[in-house]
Amino acid sequence: MSNFCNRHFIDNWGTGKFHKNICYYFFFIIIVYKIKLKIKIFFISILLLFSIFFINLNGDYKTRYFWQLTKLFQKNGINSYLENSQYGAHYNVAYEIFKDNPIFGVGIKNFRVESANKKYDNLKHPFNNLRSATHPHQLHYEFLAETGIFGYLCFLIFISVSLYLSIKSYLHNKNNFQLSSILFILISILPLIPSGSFLSTYTSSIFWINYAIMMGYINNKNRLLNFS
Repeated sequence: MSNFCNRHFIDNWGTGKFHKNICYYFFFIIIVYKIKLKIKIFFISILLLFSIFFINLNGDYKTRYFWQLTKLFQKNGINSYLENSQYGAHYNVAYEIFKDNPIFGVGIKNFRVESANKKYDNLKHPFNNLRSATHPHQLHYEFLAETGIFGYLCFLIFISVSLYLSIKSYLHNKNNFQLSSILFILISILPLIPSGSFLSTYTSSIFWINYAIMMGYINNKNRLLNFS
């Protein structure tokens, strides 16, 4: 029962979510708190030590959150990881689906159907038999496979313009609520790091809530909520 609970926790928390949260806290501390560099380094060190301690409590955590990450920094680490993991199989079939449907993709929430298509049975990947999933576990592959180059470019242009306006607003107003949402959006769209489904799960709800906060403070002169 304990092993089942641990596995359930790991699957729901996700490797990508853990690493993205570490990045989020790191950048938030660096940018927001106007304290001496030594103190910032101290707090970041405490955060990292706590994370390492937490990971070492369980062998599954150590494998998924530490060993898999360190492999990425070895020679040809990224390629090796993608070639020898289930995530790599998801990305691989998503790329093939995109090549077969380059303009508009296969439609939102249809990766789960298309990835199981028998025409992809012979793809050259060690974990190809595990390729089928509800989504490709990476935002960029999800957009390319399900919405094609048209939907992907629309999303990139939309998000890029939104981030530009929001960052410009933050540099003027220094609103930390807006900054926290900007960091969340930026980290959410990082490539390669695994992610939840953007188009079909609660992940998108959290994304759009932060997007609304990020955009809502543009040209907002009310500083009562600014705790900087």
